[in-house]
Amino acid sequence: MKSKIAELMKKPFGRLLIPDPDGGFVGEIKELPGCVTQGETEAETLANLNEAMELWLEAALKQRLPIPEPESQRAYSGKLLLRLPKSLHGKLADAAETDGVSINQWIVSVLSECVGAHTAAPAPIEKETGPHKPYHVAERSAPSSRHR
Repeated sequence: MKSKIAELMKKPFGRLLIPDPDGGFVGEIKELPGCVTQGETEAETLANLNEAMELWLEAALKQRLPIPEPESQRAYSGKLLLRLPKSLHGKLADAAETDGVSINQWIVSVLSECVGAHTAAPAPIEKETGPHKPYHVAERSAPSSRHR
């Protein structure tokens, strides 16, 4: 099991460090639910995060739970089947026609704006911690009132 854990630890899982308003940092592995820790410094938090990740993986393997793939290794087709009310479909068609574009192009544009606005603030700082181990430092912010 130790070799399997060592192999999984080498995968490029997303590491997120969030400054704590009371001092120190909270760290999490984005793809591993509940894999969270904290530390006084970035280095201490990353070390604690590696230990937490190792323990998380060990527990998941013992329980024969699936281990998610790192986000960077997930493949997406670029296609999305979406069911929506006819009234909304009509409104989307009207908006697209007003802008002189296809419904698909209009929806992609609106989604891009929303996702961009959602992820733009705060801008994380990407740092390297060695091969396949980038991490982000982000500030905590209040959720956007636009999406409530």
